[in-house]
Amino acid sequence: MRRIQVLITSLFAFVLTATACGSTTGDASPDAVVDDAEDGGAEADLDAAASLRLALTNSAATESYVITASQETLLDVPALGPRQLSEHDPDHPATITTVTPDGVHVFMDLYGVFGGMLPAGETVVVETWSLPEEVIVDTTTYQVLLDLNPSAPLGPFRPGVSRVDLARVGTEGSSLVEAIAGAQPPSLSDLAAALVAGLDGVQSSSDRRFTGTMSHAAFLESMGGDLETLARSTASGLALGFGFDVDTLTDFYVEVFRAVTAEVVITLSEVGLLEEVHVVSDLSVLYERLPAEIESLMAGQPTPAEVAEVERLFADAVFTMDQIVQFDLTPGIRLPDAPALTEDRTDEWIEFMVANGFVN
Repeated sequence: MRRIQVLITSLFAFVLTATACGSTTGDASPDAVVDDAEDGGAEADLDAAASLRLALTNSAATESYVITASQETLLDVPALGPRQLSEHDPDHPATITTVTPDGVHVFMDLYGVFGGMLPAGETVVVETWSLPEEVIVDTTTYQVLLDLNPSAPLGPFRPGVSRVDLARVGTEGSSLVEAIAGAQPPSLSDLAAALVAGLDGVQSSSDRRFTGTMSHAAFLESMGGDLETLARSTASGLALGFGFDVDTLTDFYVEVFRAVTAEVVITLSEVGLLEEVHVVSDLSVLYERLPAEIESLMAGQPTPAEVAEVERLFADAVFTMDQIVQFDLTPGIRLPDAPALTEDRTDEWIEFMVANGFVN
């Protein structure tokens, strides 16, 4: 059951990506909204940018909030088989993150990762609580994977509720804590600053809807993700399948993420606070440029035949991400209670994350 092992080792990197996404309630695509906004001309840019900046600044005063995130990803490489499409699913948002001064709770529905392997009606859920002294991880629903293959090497993901003692991890282990608990969401003030700094060509199609562009990398970073970690998670499957050097491929992905321009739609609530960020990125250029990178990716000098084969395999490849992040800034939001009974798996989590390259 190697597929389960590969999915497990890429799980939290997937979560880092998915946390920068949202739900399916958006009623217009970024392209459609951009078309509407362009009719107003560039004269509205300064007023629209100032209005959006004010709304984001007002939103940043909120201490407790909930982020609901999902993404729709299309990967179509005709020479390598059927296209892979993970659609927005209102019943299975990728993550629901609750942020309070007391800690952060993340509910991760992994149906989009494991759904094709699971019995009808089943899903796999992971919950984490990042608290001042510990991280708690609930992987109880991983039992369904164990039922499918009792010998599956789940490691610290085996069914149960585990804890990571932050005192034993130490102050130098912040990257490990992030790898275990997932990327911590940005504060609303940091998010506001990143969106204001990263957005170009801001237009408004109404008092509540703004459009603009920013690099795919800037969006991921604005949502609290570590760009290199996200690039590595995206690149790891290709590196494994083709024997490419994963470090070099990661650097290439980072370069492309910084170059790709994403279409952004920001929607405000009825009271003028941040409600939704909807981003569409076309990353197909990764595969358009890949043949030119073969020499640096492969051990030894590739032959003309090898370069031609890569060109053939990735011709007409399509890779797009449609990501939505929704924000609930309702006053009085509280952190969900963590399970009282836990098993200390600190050493196991450290060993697993180091062995699989999530931390050094």
